[in-house]
Amino acid sequence: MDGCRSCVQAGHAIFPRAIYSGGVKAKVMIIGQAPGITEREAGRPFNAGSGTRLFQWLAAAGFDEAHFRATQYMTAVTKCYPGKSKGGGDRVPSRAEQALCRPYLDLEIDLVDPKLIIPVGRLAIEFVVRRTAGKAPVELRTTPSGRMRVAIPELVALDLVRYPAKAAGWDNVATVLGDLAPSLRRAGMRDALAVAPATPELQRLGHLLERAGAASVLAALETELATRRIGWVPLIPGESGAFSTAGRDPRWRVLVDAEPEAD
Repeated sequence: MDGCRSCVQAGHAIFPRAIYSGGVKAKVMIIGQAPGITEREAGRPFNAGSGTRLFQWLAAAGFDEAHFRATQYMTAVTKCYPGKSKGGGDRVPSRAEQALCRPYLDLEIDLVDPKLIIPVGRLAIEFVVRRTAGKAPVELRTTPSGRMRVAIPELVALDLVRYPAKAAGWDNVATVLGDLAPSLRRAGMRDALAVAPATPELQRLGHLLERAGAASVLAALETELATRRIGWVPLIPGESGAFSTAGRDPRWRVLVDAEPEAD
């Protein structure tokens, strides 16, 4: 990666020098869009203004900047400074430049294998969404109009707790999870976890699936949660009422502020 000249050879006006930091033992990977001029000059990612904002956010989550830089991994969708745009700001790397850098970013992710990826900026978010969607487990179904790919039941279960409003509310989420429970399998849940759901979503799903009697997949959820830092979360985000009076599910560390009613 340090010796790459693919963009230069392809005629792109970049300033060669791959800017990244970290080692393969990192648990967190931050992916930005591309280095800016100060990153190129300093030789480190997220320097100056962009770094100030980023580490303010990370400090709120309990991360010290010096320790984070020394122990975690930081990179970008494209590795070299792309130069200025005609308007004066940093130029956004083209699709062609992103494609030339893509193998390196894929390799970084595979080698580091982080527990958490934090995309910063539009290009990084788009990259992570595309990469994660490509891993979403599906199965082939035969219908009267032909064969089609559909999400496996375990992925549907994850999506229900991720997007309850799209499922017509938490009562309907509980109802559908109850219907899905007999078809859920531990191996399928392990495959579904490839989409990297957020920790609170897994906690809520564990509580609801245990209540629905889906015992076969609970161990897979517990194994995944054991690798993460978890705290108490409300079962229904934004539900009014005092959490001090809410019921507690210690297995999943869920505050049962309101229990959904399945039909």
